[in-house]
Amino acid sequence: CEKFEIDRSDVIVANVDVLDRVVPTLSVPSSDKIQRRMEKMGIHIELGRSVSAIGEDFIEWKTPDGKVHRHASGTVIWAAGMEAADITATAGSDLENAGRGRIKTDAHLRSLSDDAVYVAGDNAFYIPEGEERPIPQMVEMAEHAADTVSHNLSVDLFGKEQGIKKLSEYE
Repeated sequence: CEKFEIDRSDVIVANVDVLDRVVPTLSVPSSDKIQRRMEKMGIHIELGRSVSAIGEDFIEWKTPDGKVHRHASGTVIWAAGMEAADITATAGSDLENAGRGRIKTDAHLRSLSDDAVYVAGDNAFYIPEGEERPIPQMVEMAEHAADTVSHNLSVDLFGKEQGIKKLSEYE
């Protein structure tokens, strides 16, 4: 607002999410802390709601009871994600997969069904030893996964001496 001389009172920032808490891949205390920080920054948190429509001058979301709320808007920036790529649904018919089309991997991010297949980013489903949940679908984890996969592919293709790495070496 300051950079473009926009009156801050003309801007509403809202985080609308179908889930019941922000950043659910983190612990409840961490998620709560992030939510409090967002609210302190003036961000409206709308949890348990799904975006149902976006028009030229509005956005709508539904509550779990099916009630639709329409809000006037001049600009909507939608950053939706955390789903596996469509191609993994096809690959999932041949490779072991888990929730939302993610392909199950070992610690080296190789498919459990075919160790010649490496998986990274939102497509990978790996539960590190001692953890209850799979690796989060977040950019930081995708960066670690990309580094792990590229290193391991190089070892497989060119036989580098240092051997393959586990994802946990970057955590």
